[in-house]
Amino acid sequence: MFEDYHHLHCAIVLRKPQFNTAPFPWVSHIPFAFWIVDALQPRVLVELGTEGGNSYCAFCQAVDELKLPTACYAVDTWQGDPHSGFHGEAVFSKLTAYHTQNRHPVS
Repeated sequence: MFEDYHHLHCAIVLRKPQFNTAPFPWVSHIPFAFWIVDALQPRVLVELGTEGGNSYCAFCQAVDELKLPTACYAVDTWQGDPHSGFHGEAVFSKLTAYHTQNRHPVS
């Protein structure tokens, strides 16, 4: 009976995020990002609209810590928008530097 609920009690939701950057609204959802990757164990993960990278890096951290063979992709203009605000090349550069250090591809 309890094997049906094993993903409700996974330890990864308690992990500390390795990457946090402004804007911070998505940070409170990082435990969910960890959980959903563990629950679904996707072969491919694509995030559309990455903004500062908090959510995407949380997904990638979960993939790494769970040792999944998941291919991860972030798709964004890296310019921002009226809703989240506009930003320059610094956002893309910071995320690229993090990925380079952690062996994640950025496109």
